[in-house]
Amino acid sequence: MIKYGNKEYSKYEPVYVHDGDRYRDFIRGLWKNIDAVGFQTDYLLKSKEELTGCELEKLQESVKKISVMNHPASNYETIPVVIFKKSFLLYDFLMQKKGLFEYDGIEAFFSDLFFLKEGEIICYTISHEGYCAIKSEEL
Repeated sequence: MIKYGNKEYSKYEPVYVHDGDRYRDFIRGLWKNIDAVGFQTDYLLKSKEELTGCELEKLQESVKKISVMNHPASNYETIPVVIFKKSFLLYDFLMQKKGLFEYDGIEAFFSDLFFLKEGEIICYTISHEGYCAIKSEEL
């Protein structure tokens, strides 16, 4: 366990699944264990309508929450996020990508894809570093 302040967090392990078939196999495997997918944003969106005109527009109806949350990549500081509920459209969107870091800079303000299980981040990326980590117990 890693401890930040009064909170303890399970350890995350780096994984190397950057592109191609390995990326798609990774998404298939994660998909069975998650209930939502999120992106870090550069600022807190006011509504899902702000997705209009961007690559994520077709996922507007899958938006579960626009919020802020504590994130392991930022030492559990609060960051703005958009969280999408698990849906066929979302799965299709993820599977059409060529790799794990193809999401960096979607319409300039989306980055750092992460996956949630029961409201907890079980896997996250740091796009500009080409880094992906998953909770040890999920391996």
